[in-house]
Amino acid sequence: GEFTLTCQKGRKHTRSCQTCDMKCKHKQEDDFVDPDFLRRRWLQQAGQVSGNSLVALEIGGNGQYSGELLQLLEALKHNTSIKRLQCTRVANSEEFAAALADCIRVNNCIISLDLTANEWNDNLFRFWLKSLGHASALSNVLHFNLSFNRLGSAITTLCDFLVQHRSLKTLILNETGLGDSGANCVSALLRSHPVYGESQIQTLSLVGNNIRHSALVSLAGMLAENTSLTTLDLGDNPFGNSGATHIATALTVNTTLLDLSLRRCGMQMDGFRAIGTMLSKNSSLRHLNLVDNFHASHWWMEGAVMPLVQGLKCNRSLTLLCLTSVEGHFKETKEAFETCSGWYTPASAELKLQLVMLTEQQSSSTSWCLLRGKQDVLLHLFQFIEEFKRRTFIVNPSLVTAACSCNH
Repeated sequence: GEFTLTCQKGRKHTRSCQTCDMKCKHKQEDDFVDPDFLRRRWLQQAGQVSGNSLVALEIGGNGQYSGELLQLLEALKHNTSIKRLQCTRVANSEEFAAALADCIRVNNCIISLDLTANEWNDNLFRFWLKSLGHASALSNVLHFNLSFNRLGSAITTLCDFLVQHRSLKTLILNETGLGDSGANCVSALLRSHPVYGESQIQTLSLVGNNIRHSALVSLAGMLAENTSLTTLDLGDNPFGNSGATHIATALTVNTTLLDLSLRRCGMQMDGFRAIGTMLSKNSSLRHLNLVDNFHASHWWMEGAVMPLVQGLKCNRSLTLLCLTSVEGHFKETKEAFETCSGWYTPASAELKLQLVMLTEQQSSSTSWCLLRGKQDVLLHLFQFIEEFKRRTFIVNPSLVTAACSCNH
């Protein structure tokens, strides 16, 4: 939160991490000193810290202080407490990329690396990988986020690099311009390798990469044989019905995926029918996000809702289903899903289904759950915040469960 430093005049100054403002506690005008001096002093002290309480460091949005950032990375080389490093919106220079690579290569304690939104292009990214030298430099990194960088064709180099790093658990590549060719490379990365063995990636996010039908064939083939992936986010990719059908077919045999997001993928009736069929056969999926698909009001119930209802009547694993209700069909959609509870074994009062409905013109939403053998257990749960108006959909299942236990 705050760091207290002593200035040249012997006064105590407080530095706020969040605002980067330097404020003197004494308030006299002649007590204020150059903020650059205090920043340099703080960096010197930060490099001397030997305590083990600091486990995460975020240096986002400080690209204008390139010299100080290089000093901080130099100090971080020998730090043994920080496990999570977040460098977002920092710099897109070769000097910073080389210093970061040198830091990662020497420091073997960082397990989470976030390089979101640094505007790195494919050439700079290749330079960074070359500076790392070998995949062993990332051997301790378990969680890797490169979202909002212009990777482009460098994804091939990245996948060739990461295929040797089989301990990676999380790979986030949202809005990186992969396209179909990049998605095919990622699919190959998650397949079994004859030399390096099985992939250990558990979470994969490819949101907003313009992935279309052709790449979904490769992704579906990977899903059919992969045994490590538990979370997959393919939202905001226009693969439509054919892509959704390929994914649904793969999930009829996949037994490890727990969380799937297909929001805003252009699915219509055929896609929903394929998902409904998959739900009737799949026994592992827990969370399914289908928000912002299928806006044809006339065919909403027959084309979208009923296939899902029929699938859920045979499903015993799904606990969270997210949908965007077409305007005017909220009540009948709710009633259709409530009929699913009649098929559940009344011997157990286990939480079975939490259904979240959104309407195009509402920022609030109604969520309800169905217990096995119970239909009228719970109604109003949440008032969703303004983010949902912007079609950003986030649900914390543990929060829903907590609300149920408190009888809200």
